[in-house]
Amino acid sequence: SKGDVIAFLDSDDLWLPHKLKFQLSLLKKYPQASFVFGHGEQFGTGAIPPPQLESLFVGNVLHPILLKERFVFYVPTIMVKREILHKTTAMNENLSSGGDIDFFLRMASVYEGIFSNEIVVKIRKHGQSHSQRMETVAYEEYLDMIKRFLLDGFLTPTQYGQIASKQNYKLGLLYLALNNRKKAMECFYRYTKIKPFNLKGWIRWIQAGLPSSLTRSL
Repeated sequence: SKGDVIAFLDSDDLWLPHKLKFQLSLLKKYPQASFVFGHGEQFGTGAIPPPQLESLFVGNVLHPILLKERFVFYVPTIMVKREILHKTTAMNENLSSGGDIDFFLRMASVYEGIFSNEIVVKIRKHGQSHSQRMETVAYEEYLDMIKRFLLDGFLTPTQYGQIASKQNYKLGLLYLALNNRKKAMECFYRYTKIKPFNLKGWIRWIQAGLPSSLTRSL
C-alpha cells in the first residue's frame, strides 16, 4: 500500500458508498486521531438490528471498548493512518480468529482514535461465519490477549479482573452448550477465583460438574 491511509474490507462484506469520504473527513477534522472505526449493519442469515451507540467519541478507545463495551468493532470499518503502521506491531497471524481485534486493541493502547455511530458497512452473516468451536477459540485467544495487556501495564489488576471474569463466564456457558463440562468447570472456577462472593459462578460450576441429564432445566 502506498496511500496515506489504509482501510480494511473482508471479502464477504460491503462498504457503503459514503464510507471512505465520511471517515476521511473525520480524520481531517480530528488530526490528533490516528485511526477511525464505526458502525455496521448486518445482513443475511442470523442478522440482528444494529445497537444504538453514542454518536461520536474521540480519544483513547481502549478502556471504553474493553471495560464498558461502549462501541462495536467491525474490521471493515477501520481506517488507519499509514504512518503509524511503521510503529505498530503487525497482525499476529498465529492467532486463529483474533488477529484483527488484537491488532486493533494494541493500536488503541498507543494512539487516539475516533468512533462514529454512522453505519458505513454491511456485515454479511451466514451459517459458515463462525462455528461454535471457533467461538471457543476466539474467547480463549481474547483471554490471552487481555492477560498480555495486564502484563504490559495497559490494564490494572482490577480492570483485568473485570474483563476476565465476564469472558470466563461467557466461555463457560459456551462450553456447557457444547457439553464440554470439564472445560466449562475450568472457566467457572476461574470466574469464582476472581469473584468468589458471586453465587452465580459457584452455581454454574456445580452445574457443569453434574451429569447433563440432571441440569437441562437450569
